[in-house]
Amino acid sequence: MADDEDGLRRFIADALESEGHSVAQAVDGRAALEQLRAKAFQVLVTDLRMPEIDGLQLIRTARAEWPEMEVLVVTANA
Repeated sequence: MADDEDGLRRFIADALESEGHSVAQAVDGRAALEQLRAKAFQVLVTDLRMPEIDGLQLIRTARAEWPEMEVLVVTANA
């Protein structure tokens, strides 16, 4: 789960973990990419607006490097 908003990131991570999923949390796109490159993931859940690397760039990179990984976007942006 990549989101710079602590409360939202933790809320979504807690909800997924309560359903039995293992969740890694990242505070921005750069941290998310570091985690994606260090361990295999099935799903990327990301916000769009984040510091360092934004969600769109994160999605582009994830699609290029891990095309089989599912991507979910969660954002408060219109």
